[in-house]
Amino acid sequence: SPLRHLPKRTPKGLVKFLIDCGFPESKMNVLSLEAMRKRNKEDGQEYYEMVFADWHDGYEEQGAWVSKYAESLDETFQAVNDLIIRVNKMEEKGKIEAVHFLHDVLMCIADGWAQITVTNSRI
Repeated sequence: SPLRHLPKRTPKGLVKFLIDCGFPESKMNVLSLEAMRKRNKEDGQEYYEMVFADWHDGYEEQGAWVSKYAESLDETFQAVNDLIIRVNKMEEKGKIEAVHFLHDVLMCIADGWAQITVTNSRI
C-alpha cells in the first residue's frame, strides 16, 4: 500500500472529544481507520481475484464492481462532510487534531482506491 505511513488507529481521545462536541458516534464508526483499512485490504483482494479469474471477458463485471465500490463510499464521504462542518464551528481546542484526523480518513480512502487501481484490469 502506498500510504502505509498513516496511523493504524483512530485516536481514542479524539473520538471521545468529537462525540462530546456533538458529532454522532454512529458517524465516527463509519470513519474508523481500522475498519477502513480492513475494508481496503478485503476490497483490493476481491477485485484482484475477480479480474484475474476472467481478465479478458470480465470487463463488464469489473466495471459494475468498481461502480458499486464507488457508491459504497457515499456514507463515508457524507460523514467526512458532516465532520468538516462540525470542525469549522469548533473553538480552537481540538480543531488541529480533528483536521489531521480528517486528512488521515481521506488518505485512507485514497489508499483504498490505489489498491483497486493497481490491479491491471480492462476498465
